[in-house]
Amino acid sequence: MLQQRLWRFAKASLLAYRERGLGGGTRYILMTIRRKAALLLLHWASRREIAALRAGLAVSRVAASPGSVHIALAVSGGIGDLLVVARFMRDVAATAGPLRFDVFAKRPGITAWLFQNVDGFGCAYPDSLFHPVLADYDIAMRANTFVFTYSAQLQWSRICQNRRLAEVVFALLCNRAAFDEFVELHPYRDNELVRNIVRGGWTRRDYLHHLAGISYGGDRFDVPCAPDALAKFGLEGRRYVTVHNGFDTDFIVTGQTATKCYPHFGKVVALLRRARPDILFVQLGTVTSEVIAECDVNLIKLTSLRDAAALIAGAALHLDNEGGLVHLAACLGTRSVVVFGPTPADYFGYDANINLSPPVCGDCWWTTRSWMDK
Repeated sequence: MLQQRLWRFAKASLLAYRERGLGGGTRYILMTIRRKAALLLLHWASRREIAALRAGLAVSRVAASPGSVHIALAVSGGIGDLLVVARFMRDVAATAGPLRFDVFAKRPGITAWLFQNVDGFGCAYPDSLFHPVLADYDIAMRANTFVFTYSAQLQWSRICQNRRLAEVVFALLCNRAAFDEFVELHPYRDNELVRNIVRGGWTRRDYLHHLAGISYGGDRFDVPCAPDALAKFGLEGRRYVTVHNGFDTDFIVTGQTATKCYPHFGKVVALLRRARPDILFVQLGTVTSEVIAECDVNLIKLTSLRDAAALIAGAALHLDNEGGLVHLAACLGTRSVVVFGPTPADYFGYDANINLSPPVCGDCWWTTRSWMDK
């Protein structure tokens, strides 16, 4: 996994030099090192945990009750992807539980926060540990745009003690042909795959469920929120709208912002404030957000994710580009107005939201490797 990351970094750096020249390529390399050095160190250090993790899995397997199945689940992507997969596992557990599963992802801390209320969730680990230990589990799965099992590692003697879970695994094996050609090059052919998904009548929310042959349990999802966030930021008892214009911090762009970021939220907020002076406009965000001067409250880099979840849960509305906070808002029951650019609204959009597709162009994500840059 670490070697793959370094190889992808080398290829992306070469592409940046070819497409953006010496200055753009250098900026890409420096920004990647600054943003991801700590993450790479975490994954490198986690290699020491492999022996302890395998020993613990061996003990838990001996102690497990008959019919108890332990799943290793690898997930890639940002907060939105994690939430989509968390809802999928919620519904797998509701359909075929009881089961136990551990999640392997880039950021174990965020992953544990989002999955902690799913029945059967155990621990979150760095994804660099997934391949060394996947054979120690009864089922090993990988999920993002699609979901599949590692067929050679399936422990059928344990799986078949749970008939409904065996049906889920069998459905995943049978349905892999629908996306198998896209797996090796994920995410670079995801645009083509998603066109097929939408033509089939599915969306980001329920395609994994279709592959597993289970029902979708709905957009609402129990995400832990900071109980004191509204009081901490002076919003208790206030009517407010949250606004966000950033993008995933793991995505490196060499310009000031990404192509998916709507540049005119300032004008939008000014018009809304004129029409509704009784409502506060609160900006959320991290290092990738640009300050919207027209907002009443600027909380960029001032909130934890639990704080942000609580503020979105209490908002009358959420304004955003398509991204992780929109998925979070849907889980919390807050309606969003979402401005789509390169990502497709018919795949990522929620029915309860106001989804604004671009009047021209759009839906160009992953048609090139630099789609977030230009």
